[in-house]
Amino acid sequence: MHGGGGGWWIVGAGVMMLMMGGMMWMMMRGMGGGSSSAPSESRGTTDSPVEVLERRFAEGAISIEEYQARRDALVNGGSGSNGTRKDEPLTAAPGERRQ
Repeated sequence: MHGGGGGWWIVGAGVMMLMMGGMMWMMMRGMGGGSSSAPSESRGTTDSPVEVLERRFAEGAISIEEYQARRDALVNGGSGSNGTRKDEPLTAAPGERRQ
């Protein structure tokens, strides 16, 4: 009755299952089910300012003088002065001009 083409439905069902599995895999990755390949995203949110400073110093991005000054400012809240003019505020009030 059937002329030799009766086994193709098995191949079609297999292809359909593969496609459905691929779509489910893509949806799971889109919802955050897959692992992130970028470790810097999670690391950046948990590092304290001092840890970031120490990492930049270790990488050679800043000098030892700059590291010590910034670490002092972070740990001790700054030295209180802003350079040569100790009485002058660091920022001017709105509408105020520096001389």
